[in-house]
Amino acid sequence: MRKTIFLFLFLTFKLCFALTITEIMYNPEGNDSGREWIEVLNNTSEIITILGGRNGWRINDGKNHLFEENLTIFPDEIFIIVQDKNFFLKDYPNFQGKIIQANFSLKNESGKIQIFDENKRLRAEISYQNSCGGDGNGYSIFFKNGLCQENKVKGGTPGNLLVKDKEEIKIEQKEKTEIPILPISVTSTVTSSILSETSTEIFQELENFVKTEEKTIEIFQPTIIISEFLPNPKGNDQGKEFVEIYNYGDEVLSLDEFALWIGKKKINLSGKIEPQEYFLITNKDYNFYIRNQGEDLKLYFDNKEIFSISYNGRAPEGKSFSRKEDNSWEFTEPTPGKENVFHKKETQIKTNDQEAEVSEKLAQAKTLPLQKIEEKTGMFYILGSLIIILFLVFLIWFKL
Repeated sequence: MRKTIFLFLFLTFKLCFALTITEIMYNPEGNDSGREWIEVLNNTSEIITILGGRNGWRINDGKNHLFEENLTIFPDEIFIIVQDKNFFLKDYPNFQGKIIQANFSLKNESGKIQIFDENKRLRAEISYQNSCGGDGNGYSIFFKNGLCQENKVKGGTPGNLLVKDKEEIKIEQKEKTEIPILPISVTSTVTSSILSETSTEIFQELENFVKTEEKTIEIFQPTIIISEFLPNPKGNDQGKEFVEIYNYGDEVLSLDEFALWIGKKKINLSGKIEPQEYFLITNKDYNFYIRNQGEDLKLYFDNKEIFSISYNGRAPEGKSFSRKEDNSWEFTEPTPGKENVFHKKETQIKTNDQEAEVSEKLAQAKTLPLQKIEEKTGMFYILGSLIIILFLVFLIWFKL
């Protein structure tokens, strides 16, 4: 007996998102206001530009919120969406990645985060709940296989999270959509065993086709920054200008894939920099020139910008432009290869001395009238004594 068997096979495909939400701090320890953040990965091979303003991108936490500025994201690059940049950098002072600000607010019980571009296309989406962890205890949550887990590092790891291979992320961060495959028609005289073998082989091939090996890689986060540079040395600039680089991380870094740009001059770096140590680049060893009337300095890793600093106006002679702990910059005395020093204490001492001098003058001013009164009182006593003496002399003479 001939039987026609139609096997209708269905595979589950997902709609790929350009951005992947990899970690969130939805309920920080203590006050949430201004301290929530979302880590996002560009999992495409394209450069993505987030447009800010009324006609730009939106982040939705139940309501749409505007991004406040433009931001360019390179392939495989991570960026952080924050409520308040100042609060975020205060909590994470060593963070050197890309940040963009938006006025969102994540719910503490559960919620869904969506990101839409300027054409209202959905570019990222993730759901979470407080059963994942991170509920006010100081820990963030991250996402693996579409499921949320509590981070093992307190405070989270913004910009440096362990994530799976990019190809697996693409598969996992797609929206489920049932799409029927064209029916496969098998016409033959078969027995139940033949049918079983045929269907098993077909499903095995399909399983091998869609199966993706799970593996974990770490996205390298460079930990070097420009910490100081001298644009206008005293006298002749040749051989005296320098740029100081600092490794704030905990591992030795090879500088072979790093480049320093000074204006339009590119300097390919080499060598190694120890953790918590400095690396000096001088114009004695490299032929560069830092303009005295404002300059842009940038660090690149693998042809991607990781740090930049610039100044405007004329640089004071003999002063270096130096980074402070709060990420602000100030001209101060050069300290090449050493921790930057700022003269706050001397200024405070001078201020205290000035205050003491003013206080002393005020005290003198207050005692001056009293001194004059005392002087007048002394004169009065002297005149009175003279009058009494004259009076006694007059009485003696009258009796005689």
